[in-house]
Amino acid sequence: MEQYKKLVVASGKYTVNGEEKTRWIEIGRVLKAPTGFKIKLDSIPVEWNGWAEMVDIERKDGAAKPAPKKTQVVAGDDDLPF
Repeated sequence: MEQYKKLVVASGKYTVNGEEKTRWIEIGRVLKAPTGFKIKLDSIPVEWNGWAEMVDIERKDGAAKPAPKKTQVVAGDDDLPF
C-alpha cells in the first residue's frame, strides 16, 4: 500500500508575531490500496471533536510529495504488449 496523505487534527491556537495560528497534530495516514483507500490511526487526541484533515505528506527536503502520475490507455494503440 502506498502512503497517500497524512491525517491531522487542530489541537489549539498560538500566536507568533501577533498572528494567530493553529497547532496541528498528526494522528495517522491515508493509504492507497488496490481496493480503495484505507485509514490507519496511530493516536486519538483527548477531547477530539472527531474532525480530521488530509494533508500532503512532506518529503525530508520539505517539499510536498508529488501527486501520483495518471496513465492513459488509448483503445486501438498498436504499441500495447498484448
